[in-house]
Amino acid sequence: MTDVERVIEQYRRIVHGEAWHGPALIEALAGVDAAGAAKRTDVCVHSIWQIVLHILHWQRAACRKIHGDLTPPTDDQNWVTVDDESVQAWLATLREVEESSDRFREVLSPLDDAALEKPIDGEPNSPYVLLHGVIEHTAYHIGQICLIKLALSGGAAPGEGLS
Repeated sequence: MTDVERVIEQYRRIVHGEAWHGPALIEALAGVDAAGAAKRTDVCVHSIWQIVLHILHWQRAACRKIHGDLTPPTDDQNWVTVDDESVQAWLATLREVEESSDRFREVLSPLDDAALEKPIDGEPNSPYVLLHGVIEHTAYHIGQICLIKLALSGGAAPGEGLS
C-alpha cells in the first residue's frame, strides 16, 4: 500500500468506521436529527451541524491547497451559520459527509507518494502533514460531537464540556 493509499484509507476510517480512536464521524452522527443537529448547548459554542460543516469545509480546503488554491477561508466559511434547519437540509449535509471520502479519494488518487512531500508554494506544511491534519482535525471534532450528544441526552452538566 502506498502512502497516498494509506492517507485515503485513514480518512475513510475517520468518516465511515473502523477508526482506532472510537466512533467515526458517521457513527457519531447516528441518531442525530435536524433539530438536535441545530441545537446549541452549554457544552460547546457551536451546534453539531456547524461542526459537521466546519469539518467538511477544511477537508475541501485541504484538497484545494494541494492543487495550489491557497485562498484563506472567511470567518463565514470556517463556521457557517445554519439558516435552513429543515430535515431536508440536514439530510443533504449527511449525504455530503457520506460522499466526502469519495471526493477525498478522487482528489488524492492521482498523486504519487513523492507529491505528498513536495512543498506547496505559500503553505508551511507538506501535503502529507496537511492531510494528516485534516484527519486529526476530524477526530477532534468527533469528540465534540459526542460531548454535545451526551449533553443533549441530559448526560453532561453545563460547564463540563468544551467551549
